[in-house]
Amino acid sequence: MHLTLTYTLTDECRNALANLDAERDTVRQLIPEGLEAIFALTARHYSARGSTAIEGNRVDESTAQAILVGDEVPRTEDEIEIANINEAYEHAYQFTSDRRARIDEGTIRALNSVLQKGSTKLGARSRGAYRPVTGTEVTIRDAATREVVYFPPPADDVSELMRGYVEDVARWVEEEPGPIAAALAHFGLVSIHPFEDGNGRTARLVADMVLDLTGWSIDRMVSVSAAIEASGGAYFGALRDSQGLRFSDHVDAAAFVEYHTLRLLEAADSLQRRAARYRRMAEIVAVEFEMELRDVWLSAYLAEFAAISSSTYARLVDVSQTTATKQLNEWVRGRALERVGGGRNTRYRSSTGLREAVARYDTRESGGER
Repeated sequence: MHLTLTYTLTDECRNALANLDAERDTVRQLIPEGLEAIFALTARHYSARGSTAIEGNRVDESTAQAILVGDEVPRTEDEIEIANINEAYEHAYQFTSDRRARIDEGTIRALNSVLQKGSTKLGARSRGAYRPVTGTEVTIRDAATREVVYFPPPADDVSELMRGYVEDVARWVEEEPGPIAAALAHFGLVSIHPFEDGNGRTARLVADMVLDLTGWSIDRMVSVSAAIEASGGAYFGALRDSQGLRFSDHVDAAAFVEYHTLRLLEAADSLQRRAARYRRMAEIVAVEFEMELRDVWLSAYLAEFAAISSSTYARLVDVSQTTATKQLNEWVRGRALERVGGGRNTRYRSSTGLREAVARYDTRESGGER
């Protein structure tokens, strides 16, 4: 058995592809050289929160941020899920750093295993392994409504379907535009539903890997999962519109291809707006705090995180512990940051003055000041 996916591009999808191509260049011009990694890390955090939230994870944003930057140890099932997907992204992007890499069954199974590490959920007992043959029909339910949305293929067809799937992924990466290849890879894995748990998270990881391998991830700075999560029930609707209620081995995936491509465009639009905002804001705040523009970008960007340690900051910007501490303390002296705690528990956060300057900028931009 082989899952065959076809599609026809709609005019809206074609326009989205053209706009995406233009936005890749625009965003790279907006973001100062050397700061791409900061935006990429934040996109990964958005993806970790978004992808898990799609499946019903309800860890609040501040707790998720603290876990993602390594300043809080995950304890609950949902918190472990956040930490696991962050680790899975690290593995995924290490893999795609080699643009010649080919996504195979072993890669996909390894990612699913990482996603469920330490989980107490029933499905995690066989993490990384394909669904066992149980003789019972598997049903997929909407995380919010618990409505049955899909009946995947029988478990004894999964191995054969996955062999064909990875061959198709390799072909899509070579022959299709990156956004289309990512959408097909996402849809195909969700349709086959090879694992007991974590299929959606695994599929979104694979789609992001395809975007990266094909050069459409905008240096890993976009978060499609955040855009999908923001679209609410439209995600499951797009899956259902293409696949239907029950698995079919011949599917017109046009509806999902369009949906996924439009979410990627929304993610790129969001990135462009944030980059433009930081550029305009930095020019204003730099004068008030007598800082270099690059330093304003970095210190203002910390406002997106909870208070962090110097070691965490060193990891964020890929510098030594000594350099990180020196830079943070310079910003404290310049009134952009403030220290919280002391000794080993010292943390840094954006200062009241910086937060007020950013708020004044935002108010003025929104028309609150004349």
